[in-house]
Amino acid sequence: MVADYSEPIDPGNEAMALWFGSERDHPEREQCRAVFAQYASVVAMLPEGLINPDSQAKLRQTAGLL
Repeated sequence: MVADYSEPIDPGNEAMALWFGSERDHPEREQCRAVFAQYASVVAMLPEGLINPDSQAKLRQTAGLL
């Protein structure tokens, strides 16, 4: 869930910006992405089956591993 909420919002997508707020309004998104990237090695070591494959892929993507 945190990985989903930390995704950047496309400023060209007015509906998404209205719904979720802009990146400027939510600097915590960038902070979350930075933490995921900082701890990418931990994310990479998560064992298969611990969480569902879609969630694991989202974590890996947010950590910059995909």
